[in-house]
Amino acid sequence: MELSESYRFIVKEIREVDGNNKVVSIMLHDLRTNIQVPHPITEFITVKYAYHGKSLNSQLLPARILCRFLNYILKSIDKKDKLFMQLSITGLKSLNLYHGSNYISHLTRNGLSRNTIKLNEAILTNFFVFLNENKYIHEKIEIEYNFYKDRRTVKSLFEKSHLQTKYPTSRKSSTILKLKDFGKNRYELMILFIQVARAISPDIALGICFQFYGGLRRGEVVNVTKLDLEVIPYESMIVSIKDNRHILFPHLEDTSNEFPKRTNYLSPRLCKQIIMDIPLVWEIYFEHMNYLQTMKPKNKQAIFLNKDGNAMSGKVYDRRFNKVKKRFLKELLKQGRYEDYTLLNESYWSTHIGRGIYSNILFDMKLTPTQIAIARGDTNINSSMEYVDEKTTINAIKDNLPRITKLSEKYFNN
Repeated sequence: MELSESYRFIVKEIREVDGNNKVVSIMLHDLRTNIQVPHPITEFITVKYAYHGKSLNSQLLPARILCRFLNYILKSIDKKDKLFMQLSITGLKSLNLYHGSNYISHLTRNGLSRNTIKLNEAILTNFFVFLNENKYIHEKIEIEYNFYKDRRTVKSLFEKSHLQTKYPTSRKSSTILKLKDFGKNRYELMILFIQVARAISPDIALGICFQFYGGLRRGEVVNVTKLDLEVIPYESMIVSIKDNRHILFPHLEDTSNEFPKRTNYLSPRLCKQIIMDIPLVWEIYFEHMNYLQTMKPKNKQAIFLNKDGNAMSGKVYDRRFNKVKKRFLKELLKQGRYEDYTLLNESYWSTHIGRGIYSNILFDMKLTPTQIAIARGDTNINSSMEYVDEKTTINAIKDNLPRITKLSEKYFNN
């Protein structure tokens, strides 16, 4: 009977004896007797993930990736692959980077996406670093690091030329999923995204708040002037959405990326957007106002500025947003948030995700579909729209703000 037909590495969630907490364990399953035995390699998950405060879900993903790699080793031994045969005699002590490189190349040949393979590569890099640190393998591995602020992360161990690791091309798939929201962890991820923006593109952090906490589109954000903001500090913030392209963008020949869409189908009275009154928004608002005072704007009415002092165009806003997105995804990977990283890295999303996030916050507030449509500035409820009290919608938002504020502050203050 083949080795891979007799044994299989599996992941199990096990409840602790003296409590309700669950722990992740890597088990060796004897398929002949149906006996499952905890494997010592579980120490990797415990030390590198559990001890660092990672959630159960954040431990499960690397554990599953590791089990697939170990099961691949068993199958390779069954196939009499010369690269793996020594492992059948000496066990994991003979494991080396060529084995990991071979597995990554195998995933590439099987057509997995580049993002999925890079995720597997990151987990295997952590695994080999762990083995090297504890001297569990014979090979001595030279570790190199990337540095960002006060964080240190390990460079991939498998991109070395002598390993000849095969990777897929970076060409995007034509069937990529278009994402409309950050998912179940949206509140935590919103805060992280905004904090990354504050660090590397502070000139659009307020715009991102307008999108996440007000549902504004990109074109609506860049059209905002100082006169369009109705602000009572720490009490209310309302944005009047207008078509200011003739004021802000006379230097542009094509202003299609700056078009404020809702001005095309809503009356000026309904083009007022309330921004959720939470501490983080106010903090960023005052930071932005202070930033504007340090600038020498060519257009004194603009809220969002290019480096040259002109009003920020939609294309520039997009570039800034994508810069934040790229760093945000790297931060998720560094923090070991592999489930969130996979969702957000393997899907297409851009500035418009702000409207989806805002919509889901409104759903969490238990607003009716009609109220949500009004809050978003939509007309898809057709004639019923004129029969709904606008004040009821605004009051429903205000009544629910303490709960949403608590959810936001929970992650903002961590």
